[in-house]
Amino acid sequence: MDIITQPYFGLAVFAVSYILSRIINERGLKMLNAEEKARLIDGFSTYRVFSSVAVIVVLALLIVSERFLKQLPPEYNLAFPLAILSVLFSLNFIGYKKLTTLNLPGQYLKIYLVSIFVQFFGILFLFAPVFINVFSNFSK
Repeated sequence: MDIITQPYFGLAVFAVSYILSRIINERGLKMLNAEEKARLIDGFSTYRVFSSVAVIVVLALLIVSERFLKQLPPEYNLAFPLAILSVLFSLNFIGYKKLTTLNLPGQYLKIYLVSIFVQFFGILFLFAPVFINVFSNFSK
């Protein structure tokens, strides 16, 4: 069986990309001066806590869905990852829009986008086994 279809491989890639994304984000923060950091912290005070809890909830729901939803037809397995991806995309879009209103340097915004790209790369690997399984069942 291909390694990409193994759920723990996707989980490992997700974990590494999430940590890498945080490192990239921290390096971007070092570019900001004290006033810019204060605006950023004030603008995202509740967002940071919510997004961290959301990641934990997503992982818990993934484990629960993998265990309890196996009896459903394969096409229903797409609903969960697509819903999560759309929620995360929306939250990141809102976050980016918020960053642009805070008048932060353009270089920081670029680093933020790279960080988000790395996160979504990991998320795609996290859900890759589900997508591959569903699409391989469609072709049969």
